[in-house]
Amino acid sequence: MALATAGCYNPDSDLLQKVESLGLYKGLRKALGLSPGEILDEVARSGLRGRGGAGFTAAVKWEAALRSPGGPPYLVCNADEGAPGTFKDRVILEADPHRLIEGLLIAALALGSTEAFVYLNHGYALARRRLARVLEQAGAEGLLALPGRALKVSIFPAPGSYISGEETALLETIEGKRGVPRPRPPFPTESGLHGRPTVVQNVETLSCLPFIITGGAAAFRRLGTSGSPGTRVFSVSGDLMRPAVVEMPCGTTLRRVLEAAGAKPLPGRSWKFFLLGGAGGGILPASMDSIPLDFEAPARLGLSLGSGAILAFDDSRSAARAACQAAAFFAEESCGWCAPCRQGTAMQHAILEDMLAGSSRPEDGELLGAVIEALRLGSACGLGQAASRAVETARRAFPDEFPAGYGEADQ
Repeated sequence: MALATAGCYNPDSDLLQKVESLGLYKGLRKALGLSPGEILDEVARSGLRGRGGAGFTAAVKWEAALRSPGGPPYLVCNADEGAPGTFKDRVILEADPHRLIEGLLIAALALGSTEAFVYLNHGYALARRRLARVLEQAGAEGLLALPGRALKVSIFPAPGSYISGEETALLETIEGKRGVPRPRPPFPTESGLHGRPTVVQNVETLSCLPFIITGGAAAFRRLGTSGSPGTRVFSVSGDLMRPAVVEMPCGTTLRRVLEAAGAKPLPGRSWKFFLLGGAGGGILPASMDSIPLDFEAPARLGLSLGSGAILAFDDSRSAARAACQAAAFFAEESCGWCAPCRQGTAMQHAILEDMLAGSSRPEDGELLGAVIEALRLGSACGLGQAASRAVETARRAFPDEFPAGYGEADQ
């Protein structure tokens, strides 16, 4: 059942009159008849968790912002989507932008927000045009005039670096500063944009809110699992004929998600492994494609589903090479703010390049293990902490592709 992508098959999804005739904005109109506390309670009962990567419970984040002094919280939609293989938010933005705006308005009602930002990937030109159009339509129809206030919604073009998608780094860039993560605490819900409480949610999370308000928390919970209610939207790409975006209940197996996306290996090939969650998610062997895709099962294997990217690799590929490419990405994208990430990502990549070139030294395997531990334990933000996940999981799943002393079992 499609929730966040329900309108993506409507060719007129950027026209207000058309989407209203199909039921969009019913959630907003219902929410306008509820108190902020009632909206918050419904979202809390739904168990909605953030779809941007960390999976933090949305209602808990909202409650923390409402408890913090400093005025009504800012609301920020993170639409940066800079992780490799992740494009499902782009599809929602381009194909069903009114659903995002409805979700944004519902969240603003619950939070009492007077100002919101859509922090948009700078390369999403079509999404920007469509968002600007739907905001103009919503303003003309009075939908931005919330009780007692007008909600100001601004589109902020992200600067184009991977780190700028981290929730505190994006606040820095909106303030006109260099996009580097902030030390925490304080968390954004306590002191975020311009020192005020701030709630950051991604596109998919906000796009679930219209269904939760119209259908009710119980209907949302009937989808997915007890710990991961609702649906997830997956970006599926890699060694296949056609990339796809598919929405499935949380807990659906990887194999079933691939089938629903129409993802098949190229002729004469078979799947070898999958990179879940993009570069920082981890490598899973194809033999484990029965894993449920929720917030819990991948974590038990040291993986992360992240923002829902699935990259499929066939048997012509090397898991060690894929891990090296992920390491190269993090070495390039590190903001350089903290030493463990600044130096660790570069060292990790250099060691793996030497290994693949056959020029590694005997002590490099032990050094790689130490670098991985330093990245995981010492990096200042979650992006640096995930920089070694593809390498760790590749070593565990495909030890034969690493020289003696490099595999996890050798450490």
